[in-house]
Amino acid sequence: MSTADQLKTEKSERRLTAEARDLTDLEWCHEADREGEVFSVRRNPETFYEVIIESRVPFEQRRQETPPAMWELMEAEVAPIRGKKGFVLSSTIEGGGVAMQEPPALDLLNEMGADVTWLVSDNDPEAFITTKKMHNLQQDVLGAGETFTAEDKAKHKEYGLKNFRGMMENVPGFAEADFYWIEDPQLAAMIPELMKINPNATFIYRNHIQTDRDKMAEPGSPQNLIYEYLRDECAVGKVDAYVAHPVEQFVPYGTEHVVAMPPTSELHEDLNREVSEEEKQEKLQWLDGQVMKQNFLRRYANREQYMREHGEEPSDEEYYKDDQPLFDRSRKWLTGFARFDKAKGQEFNMRLQMLITDKLVSLGAPEELIPHTIITGNGATDDPDRNKVLAEMIELRGTRYADYAKYITVVGLEHDFTAVNVLLANSMYTENFSVAEGFEHRRTEGMLKGTPSLSSNAGGLPLQGKDGEGGFVADLERMDEELDRIADEVVADILDEARYAARREATLQWAEEFSKQELTTVANVTRFARIVNGKGDRKWKIGEMLKDREAEGRRYTQEMGARAAQ
Repeated sequence: MSTADQLKTEKSERRLTAEARDLTDLEWCHEADREGEVFSVRRNPETFYEVIIESRVPFEQRRQETPPAMWELMEAEVAPIRGKKGFVLSSTIEGGGVAMQEPPALDLLNEMGADVTWLVSDNDPEAFITTKKMHNLQQDVLGAGETFTAEDKAKHKEYGLKNFRGMMENVPGFAEADFYWIEDPQLAAMIPELMKINPNATFIYRNHIQTDRDKMAEPGSPQNLIYEYLRDECAVGKVDAYVAHPVEQFVPYGTEHVVAMPPTSELHEDLNREVSEEEKQEKLQWLDGQVMKQNFLRRYANREQYMREHGEEPSDEEYYKDDQPLFDRSRKWLTGFARFDKAKGQEFNMRLQMLITDKLVSLGAPEELIPHTIITGNGATDDPDRNKVLAEMIELRGTRYADYAKYITVVGLEHDFTAVNVLLANSMYTENFSVAEGFEHRRTEGMLKGTPSLSSNAGGLPLQGKDGEGGFVADLERMDEELDRIADEVVADILDEARYAARREATLQWAEEFSKQELTTVANVTRFARIVNGKGDRKWKIGEMLKDREAEGRRYTQEMGARAAQ
C-alpha cells in the first residue's frame, strides 16, 4: 500500500483526537511499520540475527544528487573493500543513533559492491539493565555510590558470549569474515572469541558515547573499572581501529589506532525527506493522539496505584494529575527530541520556558506569544531508563514548573520517523541541553529543515555548529547565565518576525554548506571504508579530504608533465 493510500485508510478509521473517550478510540495511533519506511528493516527469520534492509532510494538518484568530487572520493575509498565480507554488530534494530545510521549506510555500501551484513543481538531486558548502567557510569550521571561490579561484568560477558554462540550457529560465514565492526560495549565480550577463531580478520570497535579520559585514568573509579575491563578482558585494547567521535576527551589515554568519525543523518529517510501538506496534517494529528494515549495510560496507572494503596477511588485531581496538554498549534514550539535519559538535561528545557515566559510577561507581550515547550522522544530496545526518566520529567513539570505547566508537554512517543520529521520542521527551535553527550544528531536534523538549534556544549554537540552557526550553544559551566542569554535571543525572535526569518535562512545556509557535506550518508560511507582499509586517522572532515585529493591530483599532473618534458 502506498503512503498516500495508507493515510487515507487511517483517516477514515480515526475519530477526532479531541473526541477520544478511551484507548479504543486511539487504536489508529500506533507506531509506524518499519517495513513501510524509506529504509525498511526486519530480522531475517532464517538466521534471526541478520537484518534485512530494503531501500526505496534508487542508487542512480544518490549519484546524481551527490557532488561529483564527493562521489568520486567515496568510490575510491570503497573500491578496496569490494569482494570482502564484513559484519557490523550492534544491540538494537530501532531507537538510538546507531540503529538509524546503519540502514542507509549499509544499503549504499552493498549497492557499491561491498558485502557488509548488519547483525543485531537478541532482546534481553536483564542484560540491557547492565549495559545501560555501564553507559550511565561512563557518562557520570549516576549517584556517587554506584560502581561497576563483578556481577555487572559477569552479566555483560554472559550476554556477549550468548550472542556469539547464536551468531556462530545461525549466521553463514560469521567465522570467516574479513572484518568485524562492533558498535559500543554491549557486544564487546565476543571480541576475544572472534579473535581466536579468526585471528587474521580486521577488528574495529566504535564508541558512540561521551567518555572522559581523565576519569578513565583515575584508578578505581567506575569509568576506570569499565575502561580496563573493556580494554583487557574484552580485547578492545587489541583492535585494529578504535573509532571515537572527534572529541579528544572521549579517547582513553594511551589508546592506539584512534580514528575520528562523527555520526551522520540520511537525507532521504522518513526523518528528513520532504513531507506533503496532507501527510503533515496527518502526523500532527498522530502527535495529538500520542499525547492522549499517554494521558489515558497514566490515568489508568494512577487509579490502580491509588486503589492499591488506599482501597478507594482517587479524586479527579489524583486521577488526572499527569495529563499533558496537546501541542498548541497556535503557539511557537520549542522542541527537545531525545531519548528519555539521565544525560539529556531535559529539565533545562522547562527552565528555559520559565525564563522566556517571565520575560515576555514583563515586557507586556500578548499572552498568545508565549511559546509551547515540547519534551519528547522515542525509546530504544536496549535502553531500560526510558520510562523512569519520562516519569521524572512529568513529575517535575507538575511540581517545580507547575506555574508554567500549561505551556509544557512531556510525552514519550512510539516509533514514527515521519512524525518526528514534521515535529522538528514545524518547531521554532530545537533543544538539546545534554549534560553528557556523544553527538545527538537530532540537532543536525533540525538544522537541515531550517530549524535553528539551542544546545549545550556537551560532547559532540558543538561539532555540528558553534554558537551562532545554526543556533546557540550554551556553556554547561555557566548554565544559569547561558539560559538567560538564550532566553533573550528567543524572546527577540518572537517579537521580531524578520529577525527570526533571517535566522532560519542562516540555519539553512549552514546546513547546506556544512551539514550536508560532513554529516550525511555519503560522508559516513567514505569514512567507514577508509577505516576498514586501515587509512582512518583523526582527520574526519570530508572537505579536508577533498582538498588533499585535489592537491594529490595536481602533484601527479605536475610529475607526469615533468617526466614528459625530459
